[in-house]
Amino acid sequence: MLMLNLSYNNFQGNIPVEFGNFGQLTTLDISSNRLNGEIPKSMGQFQQIYTIRLDRNVLTGNIPITFSNLKSLSMLNLSHNNLSGPILDCLKDLESLTELDLSFNNFQGEIPRNGVFYNGTIVSLNGNPGLCGGAMDFHEPSCNVVYPRKARIINYMVKILIPIFGFMSLIILIFTIIHGKKTSRRPYLLPLSFGKKFHRVAYKDLAQATGNFSKSNLIGRGSYSLVYKGKLTPAKIQVAIEVFDLGTRFADKSFVTECEALRTIWHRNLLPILTACSSIDNNEYAQTVYASTCGDVYSFGIVLLEMIIGRKPTDSIFGDEFSIVSYAERNFPDQVLHIIDAHIHEECKGYNKAIVATENESYRCVLSLMQVALACTLPLPRERMSMREVAINLHAIRKSYVAAIK
Repeated sequence: MLMLNLSYNNFQGNIPVEFGNFGQLTTLDISSNRLNGEIPKSMGQFQQIYTIRLDRNVLTGNIPITFSNLKSLSMLNLSHNNLSGPILDCLKDLESLTELDLSFNNFQGEIPRNGVFYNGTIVSLNGNPGLCGGAMDFHEPSCNVVYPRKARIINYMVKILIPIFGFMSLIILIFTIIHGKKTSRRPYLLPLSFGKKFHRVAYKDLAQATGNFSKSNLIGRGSYSLVYKGKLTPAKIQVAIEVFDLGTRFADKSFVTECEALRTIWHRNLLPILTACSSIDNNEYAQTVYASTCGDVYSFGIVLLEMIIGRKPTDSIFGDEFSIVSYAERNFPDQVLHIIDAHIHEECKGYNKAIVATENESYRCVLSLMQVALACTLPLPRERMSMREVAINLHAIRKSYVAAIK
């Protein structure tokens, strides 16, 4: 018998081992049945076989290694089964093969590169997600080759190094926290504008030396200042403390003039100047020389006023009579549109020509922003907004404005 075709039937069970006894068989087609089990090794005994079709069954296992003996085999179709394992490298030596279909199985591993597998046009491997590598014609992903010894070494190193690095990171974190707490307990002193030439005296020390500037220690009164006597601790130095009323016009100029005069005059009845504090230092730190969040709020308020008004606190229009804060206070709320930045003013005018309601909302937005800025620059720190309140107010202003202009 040269040809056996049992395809498109309903045969079940294993392929008979006795098929290997048909040594003169040239064509075997038992495709499209319900055959299961493994392919018998005896099928590698065919000496003159040209065609083997076992496709569309439920065969399992791998291709028998005895198939390497089928030197005359021209077509091998094992597609649409449940075959698994690696593709045998020996199949590449079947030089007579013109068609090899192993598609839609569960083959795994690297595809051979030589022999029949070098020509991707005669080999079909679709539907085998576990395959990798091979010739470029197969378009399969490259294989990640990990050598067993190297993999074990890497695994050991990872297991050892991760706990070590974790422990070291924990130690560094604890050290940083402890060191940070120690550093935070130290008073943060800001360098005053007079440098290191004069002694640094905190406002609370001056208040303590003069009995909180009590009238009993008042020894003199001038047009721009009051003079108190006191003793500075811990050295108990007898001092005279002159306090200028900066609310009085030209008081700061009087202070500068007096300093210039005392610098050039020397007399035994004149007291030597130990130290001084002028308004050129940040008024948020001059009293306590400690940084605080209230000072940050004050600075934010100044920046906000700069953006709204379009002028710096050092602008030439701010002088003896008023600062940028007092300038805003005097014009708030009725004259705000007269002092705001020109670009903001033009924007309001543009809205006024379009929709009256939108112009009113723009005006309310500017008023609200300036109100926040003035609340940040109140003289007493405890009366100022917190930055959390500032953020909430700014978010509400933005939300209201965006909703109105839509």
